[in-house]
Amino acid sequence: RKDLGKARSGLTPAEERISLQGDKMPFVGDSQDWKYVTNTMEAREGFAEDSRVFLPNEAIAKLWGKIEENP
Repeated sequence: RKDLGKARSGLTPAEERISLQGDKMPFVGDSQDWKYVTNTMEAREGFAEDSRVFLPNEAIAKLWGKIEENP
C-alpha cells in the first residue's frame, strides 16, 4: 500500500500515464472545459496535467464534449 501512487521508472504518475497510453489514444480532452483535440504533443501541453483525459476514439470524444478548433 505504501507504494500506491508512486512513480515507477523515474516518471511522475502523469508522465507515466502519458507514456503508457497517451501516444496510443487519438484524442485528448480537458476536464475543465469539456473540449477535446487530436492528441499531439502540442495539444497535450495546452491542457493542465491534472485535467487531461485521453479519449480512445472519435465517438467517445464527441460524447465527451466539443472539439477545440484552435488548440
